Amino acid sequence: MPSKLTALKPALKVFFLYSVRKLIPYLPRYWVMRLADLSGSLDAHGEKARITAEKVGRMLGPGADPGQVRRIVLASIREFHKDLFEIWCFPRLNRRRLATMASLEGREHLDAALARGKGAIVGVTHFGSFKMVIAALGYAGYKVHQVAVNPMTFDNESNPTVNNIIMRIEYACERSLPAEFIYLGSFVREIYRALGRGEVVIMSLDGVERRKQIQVPLLNIETGLDLAPLLLASRLDVPLLPCFPLRQADDRHRVVIHPPLSSDPSLGHEEDARQMALAFSRIMEGHVRAYPSHYARSLYVFATIWKEVLDRLPKDDRV
Repeated sequence: MPSKLTALKPALKVFFLYSVRKLIPYLPRYWVMRLADLSGSLDAHGEKARITAEKVGRMLGPGADPGQVRRIVLASIREFHKDLFEIWCFPRLNRRRLATMASLEGREHLDAALARGKGAIVGVTHFGSFKMVIAALGYAGYKVHQVAVNPMTFDNESNPTVNNIIMRIEYACERSLPAEFIYLGSFVREIYRALGRGEVVIMSLDGVERRKQIQVPLLNIETGLDLAPLLLASRLDVPLLPCFPLRQADDRHRVVIHPPLSSDPSLGHEEDARQMALAFSRIMEGHVRAYPSHYARSLYVFATIWKEVLDRLPKDDRV
């Protein structure tokens, strides 16, 4: 029999979302992060923690220290709550407030890429607080376009009420950022237009709407990457720059832009894209090794929430 607290959890979460949550953007950042730590700790139990621990253990490989796995899982769930709380602060964000939350490193790589006049693709994954990349680039003065699944896609009757409320809040908050959103299923020619104007397009390489999934090594497992952004970069001769947000001990983010991936269209666009995928995975693996908690949440999401969608994608395409 479920405990009374377990039964009350959904109602308590709804109450929180319609009450305390509205105060979060007005609190000092220190207390926002401490509140997120607390709510994350309260959520770090049960099936979610068990599945995450199983996936993290597999990623770390045989002999993984159970204590280390538990610490990674706890940190991951706390970071997820911090990410949510930061998103809820987006409507009050400006350049000054952003400077207290994140620093942008590697701007010289992006500036050099844009100087070619063909725009630039910033390649991200569901690693860490990936929406902080949009904020960091937008408030740095770049003309930014984010290609994404509309959060309202996940607002439906089959989901728990709490999840639907969170999706609605997230949609409103992300729309407050200094960026244009190109939602998948809309007019994708906007991607070509933005690049043609020499602007920045952020694309996820592991989103749920993967056009063609390929498997790349990641520590002791494999993970799927979407070949579509890499093919686009190869065909248009547009630089693709990997970018990863790294949460530091003081909860500030280092948003790190890497140099463009080497591209050789003479290999053929598909082979060129595969080689870029391998290069991207090596960079990603380094960040996952250093910040495993930043990726643990995705391991859980891929295994549960997105599993039905990902299972329909081809599994036999390896690089």
